Amino acid sequence: MKKLVVKVFALCMLLTGFGLKAQKTAHVDLDSLLAMMPESKTAQDRMTAKLNELQTFLASLKTKYDEVLANFQAKGPTMSQMESNDAQEELARMEQRIQQRQQEAQQDYQAFSATMQKPIFEKVNKAIETVAKENKYNYVLSKAEGLVLYADPADDITGLVKKKMDTMPLAKLPEGAGGGGGIQKPGGGGVVKPKPGAGGGK
Repeated sequence: MKKLVVKVFALCMLLTGFGLKAQKTAHVDLDSLLAMMPESKTAQDRMTAKLNELQTFLASLKTKYDEVLANFQAKGPTMSQMESNDAQEELARMEQRIQQRQQEAQQDYQAFSATMQKPIFEKVNKAIETVAKENKYNYVLSKAEGLVLYADPADDITGLVKKKMDTMPLAKLPEGAGGGGGIQKPGGGGVVKPKPGAGGGK
């Protein structure tokens, strides 16, 4: 029985090996592609502008709060109990408003960043998928995700993707100012699998 299990296991490993050999895999330097895109610089500038705008607004709220607090601390000893209570309630309301605006600003920035980055990654992914189909690759790994321990330089399609992107129109970014933070790579494990019709590569 034990020998049978070993033989079955060995057969499974052999079949798995054949399956892996049938898959054609490439790798790409996503960071390099993003860095060379003029759209990335434009998006970065708009995102930085948005962040500065939000930070300026929050700073103005904090400045106003500090002014009211300083006034209360200076005049507090001479205030009546009612005036003191009113001042403390106002400070509490202002503090709550600042916290609420901070949360809203963070959500606003994250939403804007995602909106700015979406067309950039759509262009990159489209170029990668097109190159993968043209060269019969089943999977494309991103070296930037740290999943690739070794990659044959012959299967590095970064240059091919760059050439393909050069033939494509610029990604259309949303108009308006936007907040900084840099271009963030999308999640998903760093693997791009071409849609059906990639040519198989088997």
